[in-house]
Amino acid sequence: MKRLLSIFNFSMRPFLKNIILFGLFAGIVYCILLFISGALLPLMWRPNLPFVEHRSGHSYSRIAEADQTGNIDVLIIGSSHAYRGVDTRNFEAEGYKAFNLGSSAQTPMQSNMLLEMYAEQLDPELVVLEVFPSSLSMDGVESSIDLLSSMPLRGQLIELALAQKNAQVYNTLLYAGMYGILMHDEGKKEDPRKGGDMYISGGYVERKDAFFDPENEVPQPDSTYRKEQLESLDAIIEMLNNANTEYVLVQAPVTDAFYELYHNPDSFDMDMMERGMYFNFNDLPSLRDTLHFYDYHHLNAAGVKEFNDALIDSLLAHGLLYPKRQL
Repeated sequence: MKRLLSIFNFSMRPFLKNIILFGLFAGIVYCILLFISGALLPLMWRPNLPFVEHRSGHSYSRIAEADQTGNIDVLIIGSSHAYRGVDTRNFEAEGYKAFNLGSSAQTPMQSNMLLEMYAEQLDPELVVLEVFPSSLSMDGVESSIDLLSSMPLRGQLIELALAQKNAQVYNTLLYAGMYGILMHDEGKKEDPRKGGDMYISGGYVERKDAFFDPENEVPQPDSTYRKEQLESLDAIIEMLNNANTEYVLVQAPVTDAFYELYHNPDSFDMDMMERGMYFNFNDLPSLRDTLHFYDYHHLNAAGVKEFNDALIDSLLAHGLLYPKRQL
């Protein structure tokens, strides 16, 4: 029996060796083809490799600025409702140094990662955590691809990408690593103006002179919350509590046309109130769908001013900010 096993083991060695060598060869070829595809083919021809360095939303500029920022009063974090809905200049006008670390389709999973990376450096006195019901229903793939395309690879980002078990995320992670080594230019700047968007220092993206058309279709929001997103939200709150950092949960306003489609919004409000101080600004009487929004769930510049004035007033009224002061 021992002799048979030894013969079997000996005969398997060349086979295993060939399998390993083939795997290495296939991996190298795959990386080469992936890099060529990303470098030469337009996005529409590579659906499983959605890497674009300067994507919409200006995450590239925002992360680059965050790396050079510290010792702030207010940190805003969340989805596009955060970076398109909270203008840090409105806080600065009242004497508060603020930074907006929102990103496109950001879910609590990405918020948690970004806070782990930047909370100590930014050292905020208050974190405004934007919470959007649909963000708790997302898998986080879109947001991870946005961040992989926009920032240097770091341990927390790699760990998050690997945990998502998604081919598009894996391809973007692999390509981002090769791109960072072979093609990335540290001195490259992103154009602050893209279409109707304008990046404002501090992380805000402004959209002026655009208005929601009520004739446009408004989609039904998803209300099936993912367990991992709720766990990430609770992990954020635990992190902030452990750091003795004040925080507030904020639901940014959307159009009435969209909010009316929410399934049981009162239940979401209750869930958020159980986690800390919470404000839902979908009842602001000054906001009008066709005047203050540029699509069914994003504020234009005029709407941002209305929302931010109400937000700052609420933070002051509840003792989350000190009274007005000058920088």
